[in-house]
Parts: sequence; C-alpha cells; structure tokens
Amino acid sequence: MQRYKILYTPFYFITMISLSLLLFITGWVVASFFISSSVATGFKEKINIIAELPEDFDQSDRTDLINHLKSKPEVIADQVQYIDKEQALQVMQKDLGASILSEGIENPFREIVEFHLHSESLSLENLQILEKELKETFGIEGLYYPPDLFSSIQRTFQKITLWGMILIGVLLIIITMLIHQIMKMNIISNRFVIRTMEMVGAKPGFIRKPFVRESVKLGFISSLLAIAVFSLVLYFLGDMMQNLGLSLFSRPYLIIVGCIAFLGFGICIFSSRLAVNRYLGSSLDALYV
Repeated sequence: MQRYKILYTPFYFITMISLSLLLFITGWVVASFFISSSVATGFKEKINIIAELPEDFDQSDRTDLINHLKSKPEVIADQVQYIDKEQALQVMQKDLGASILSEGIENPFREIVEFHLHSESLSLENLQILEKELKETFGIEGLYYPPDLFSSIQRTFQKITLWGMILIGVLLIIITMLIHQIMKMNIISNRFVIRTMEMVGAKPGFIRKPFVRESVKLGFISSLLAIAVFSLVLYFLGDMMQNLGLSLFSRPYLIIVGCIAFLGFGICIFSSRLAVNRYLGSSLDALYV
C-alpha cells in the first residue's frame, strides 16, 4: 500500500503554525485560571480580621488569646499581632495625615488583636463560628471583617470562570475546524484510493491508520512549538510569574503543558478520523461530490 502524503505544501505549514498559535493561546487561557487563583489566594490572606478586646482585658488573657489564635490551623500564625489604643490612633493619624482628635477628646480606639486566615478557611461560616468561640472562651467584644469582600470575590471568580470557559470553547471549535479542513482536503485527494482499498477488503482501521499517523505528527509538531514558545515566554517573565504561582516545571506548568499536548493530539486524531469516515462506505457517486 502506498504511503499517503498529507499536504506537505505551504498551506500545511501555515496550518501547523496556526495550530501552534491557537494552542499557545489556549495554554495562556488555562494559565489564567492558576494565576487568578493565586491572586485571589493572596488577596484573601491579606484581609484583616480584628478581634476587639474589652476594656478590662488583662495581659495574661491577651497572651492566651494570641496563643490560642496561633494554634488554630486556619489562622496564619506569624501574622497574629496585638495593637493597643495608642498604636491604632497613630495608624489612623498617619493614614489621614492629621490629628483626628480635638483637645480634650479621649482616644476612641480599643485594644485589638489583628490576624489573617488561610484562603481556604476564609468564609463567613468559619468566621461566625470563630467569633462565637472567642466570645465564649475569651469574652471579646466582637470580630470584625469586611463582609462585602466575600460576595465580590465570588462574583469575580464566577466571571473569570465563565469567560475562560467560553474562550476555551471558541478556541477548541476553531482548532477542530482548522484541523478538520486540512485533513479533509488531503483525504479528498485520496478518496478513490480509500474506495479501492475498501473494494479489496481492507478494514476501516487499516484504511484510517496512515491518515491518523500523519495527523499525530501534525499534532506533535504543533504542540511542541506551542509548548516551546509558552515556556520561553514564561522564562522571560521570570519572577513576575513566580509571584503569581506559575513557573517552569511547577505543577501548574506541567498541567498546562499536558493540556496543550492533549488538545494537539486529540483534536488532530479526532478530525482525521472524522474526515476519513466520511468516505468509508460511500457510493461511487458520492466520491465525485
């Protein structure tokens, strides 16, 4: 049996470059999920949680409260700090750029313990449970945090996920159509060969094999180019991307590379099989359409 040639023409190489570009873009779309997750994690862990202490709270109780918070797995231990009334006043005066108290007015601030939670533990339910525990155990006045941020973060994540999935879906459709067209053009030129092989008893799998083999080559080269360019861009971005949780040979990087390779191979194989199946079992009249 002759070995089929899969359009080794300028159009073939243009298609290969186009596929590589689309796979490269798809890689960054997948990367955006990891980047947004890293940004959201950092943002959540910077949200100040404030435990307001009562007026008669003595030093031993304060020490017990701080040690209790540091021992809890959901609390970032090295970010638990005590702030007295004078420090709170100084911070506010520094932020406002002037004295916020007139003469004769007492300092309105109270002693507080400020801390942060790990991102996976930051939820309204967990904070409400923690507030109830600290009130019953240590008698704090209250636990204060910005509740509006939770709904804002959730809406942002939903928008990122929605538009990311839409973009990936559009890219998949474009890639599939592109590969399908090039395989279809090649198979059209070999449709009579396919028909002849069917007439001599060749099985569908045997007929499809050369086309699938060539499509695998196309997917391999395109994926390799996309991964190489993606890695090169990631390397030059360096520390900036590392701060966002994405670096060479990290777990997110390997997942992205796997997605690029899977799409490159999977779509090429699927498209070539689909194109060959169109002519398998077709009548002679259909070969001229």
